[in-house]
Amino acid sequence: MGVAGPLPPRCLVRFTPDPWIWPRPGRLFLLFDKNDRADAGAPVCPRKRKPIALRCLAIRQSGVSAALSITIWVLNYPPIVTMNQIDFSSSAHAHAAANAPACSHSSHQADGIYLISPSGFVADPGTLAQARDRLQTHGFKVETDGSALARFERFAGTDEQRVAAIQRAIRQPLPIVMATRGGYGLSRILPYIDWNAVAASGKRFVGHSDFTAFNLALLAKTGAVSYSGPSALHDFGTHNPDELTADLFVEVMRGELQVLSFEAPDADAVDARGVLWGGNLALVASLVGTPYMPDVQGGVLFLEDIAEHPYRVERMLTQLWHAGILERQSAIVLGHFTEYQLGSQDNGFDLPAVVRWLRATVRVPVVTGLPYGHVPTKATLPVGRKVGIATEEGMAYLLLDEHDHQHAHPHS
Repeated sequence: MGVAGPLPPRCLVRFTPDPWIWPRPGRLFLLFDKNDRADAGAPVCPRKRKPIALRCLAIRQSGVSAALSITIWVLNYPPIVTMNQIDFSSSAHAHAAANAPACSHSSHQADGIYLISPSGFVADPGTLAQARDRLQTHGFKVETDGSALARFERFAGTDEQRVAAIQRAIRQPLPIVMATRGGYGLSRILPYIDWNAVAASGKRFVGHSDFTAFNLALLAKTGAVSYSGPSALHDFGTHNPDELTADLFVEVMRGELQVLSFEAPDADAVDARGVLWGGNLALVASLVGTPYMPDVQGGVLFLEDIAEHPYRVERMLTQLWHAGILERQSAIVLGHFTEYQLGSQDNGFDLPAVVRWLRATVRVPVVTGLPYGHVPTKATLPVGRKVGIATEEGMAYLLLDEHDHQHAHPHS
């Protein structure tokens, strides 16, 4: 039996009788460096037994961007296929390349971004202008809300102004709404936002840090998906913006990124699916006991924070533990916890000690190394979407976007 698809040299093949990526038996996974591919054509969608090419970015702790892009091919063979039945001949490669249809998912375009300031004020209007220009270089039409540069105390305008900006955002035509920055302020206005109108608008709201309050409130009130990812100022308005952060954002918005893989050398073994949710730990903890805290059972909870000492991180985690939230999850995925200072009284107590305590206490698989947090390289994550997560040999794989390919080969 020949492989119906182009396969490069030096590929890693893994057969899984009950794979994590889709709950169907008999999949073959082939992982390889994108730069090793013999064919430079666009990925293809399957028709019957054709391969599925998934766009996947591998985030390495070394930060070497040249080795970050890999592709996963999922082959729809019956469960009885064995490794010695696979023909890697170049003729089979060429035949499939010539007969594979184009993927319809890649045609989706996210062509516009509307910028709002729902939290802290924009200190430098020039930085916002630079962010607009950079977003435009990625192919987006960009509009800025009229009150994006407003100031009231530490906020980007009064509570009423910031609620009105969100209302304008859901009425304007551009499909993506991005926060200019985080800071503080969204928690004050959660009761005044029309969450049903936000969900019904179909807009993709994106932000970071303080924006966690918006992400989780929307999920709790409506079940709608929003995104935890870059903000305009810090990720597109700097002099040297991180290119991978931009690539991740663009590909998620355009539906091109299905799998995010990253190095997780000390991750617990996990193979699960569940609703992806979380964000900034301080904001997650602050919502416990409020109507804006989602009730997620069997979810994949991701967390990060900045300028919080490890004992404060542990204290917030204990709050989630005592509330019964952590042990209801299928996995806990930790991003970066940055910019804290240790003292002599810590006596060896550091973030690794917190992770050890978490694993011993909660007994839920913990995965570290997620490229997410107050760091230059951050993933764009769909809060409220059902995802898959698995770990293997020091790597973690997060399935972000599960297109329904199964109809093409229902008996595979």
